[in-house]
Amino acid sequence: MTESPRAMVGRSLEGVAILGTAAVIPETGARLVDNDEIDHLLTGRGQRTMSAEWLAMMGVQRRLWTCVPGDPPAVDAASTDSMLAEAIEATIADAGIDRSDVDMVVAATTTTSRLTTSMAAVATGRLGMQCATMEVRAGCASAAYGLATAYAHLGLGAGCVVVVAAETITKVAPGTGPPAYLAGDGAAGVALARTDTPGSGLVASWLSGDGSLSALAGPPGTLPPNQADLDQDRYRLVMDKRFDEAAAPWWPVGPTSVLDAAGVRADAVDALVMNQANRFRLVQTADKVGVPADALVDVVGKTANAGAASMLVALDRACRTGRAGPGSTVLVAGVGGGLCAAALVLHP
Repeated sequence: MTESPRAMVGRSLEGVAILGTAAVIPETGARLVDNDEIDHLLTGRGQRTMSAEWLAMMGVQRRLWTCVPGDPPAVDAASTDSMLAEAIEATIADAGIDRSDVDMVVAATTTTSRLTTSMAAVATGRLGMQCATMEVRAGCASAAYGLATAYAHLGLGAGCVVVVAAETITKVAPGTGPPAYLAGDGAAGVALARTDTPGSGLVASWLSGDGSLSALAGPPGTLPPNQADLDQDRYRLVMDKRFDEAAAPWWPVGPTSVLDAAGVRADAVDALVMNQANRFRLVQTADKVGVPADALVDVVGKTANAGAASMLVALDRACRTGRAGPGSTVLVAGVGGGLCAAALVLHP
């Protein structure tokens, strides 16, 4: 990465507030799994388990599974689009609005359940909604890109945009070693709307990336599926160590750059919301950016690495604990496969 990577810096947009948030756990087709169960699973497969020290460093304690990593998904397993639909419903309910009030739904995911159709369209179809829909895919930074997209459309005239994220990473995760512990599924959402409330809105956004790293993270198999890739199990998630090394400097550069663009000091941040890769990366980033330790929103112990969904789960937690409330400053940042990176400064 160059010291100052080329980035798209977005201007501010006043008069947009967070109306509601939600994080959902499907009633069927998914279950919560703790580390002891994974230890037992891997031992039964004759594979090594991860040490208590490593688990403490990663911060993972439990996670939602729609599928046992390494196994074929069950017929009744929750799907990405079914969880998106649940997240839309829960978010709308928390916002106190009707489905007909929503002008647009933006769905963020890396684990789509359809080859071509937008997950936002499929999810809203489940609910009988008619509105603009689009899917955003930018690795684990997808939710941050989704938020940037929502603010852009609110600036173009939309009155209410719901951003939802869902992941079924366990369906593509290998059932061995670290991925078995780190992989998590989940869904969450946020409703944004134009408002007359002074002081609320987007202060600045920053989007960047490095496509030369795209082959180092994610399933290497191509679509539509072909027999050669299936035979070599190339539709399982792969995370090359070189990607983690190359991605490391991107974690602080986005937050630092967007704070500079917004004219906001790091110590003025009330909530730092990121995709929950692992606790080590979250704490390291907060420290390098200079954000107060108590501003870091850490839900990785309950979500593990649930990709794009984990960011909106963290945003929901920030809103419910008062760290992302009226008058607060929220820093959202994400880094994911691609490489894709994004950061935003918000006044909720």
